Amino acid sequence: MGRRPRDRDRDGTAIKAAAMRLLAGTPLRSASGKLTVTELIVESGLRRDVVYPHHQDLVDEFRLRATAQAACRLPPRNSRSGTRP
Repeated sequence: MGRRPRDRDRDGTAIKAAAMRLLAGTPLRSASGKLTVTELIVESGLRRDVVYPHHQDLVDEFRLRATAQAACRLPPRNSRSGTRP
């Protein structure tokens, strides 16, 4: 008796949902909520050996979106002058 084959569609859906939660700042499983692939894997509830060989495209997409989100953040305004540092 062998193991049942993985449902790659279900795994992909879990990764996409985890990415959306992390990018939105509402993680369920991740302790830190950082926008890293390690936290994406934790948040998805999958193992690293499942994610990397079969879902590298989703990992790459998450990295791009996380980088873009970090680049779009502006520094906080200076409360006295109303300008950015």
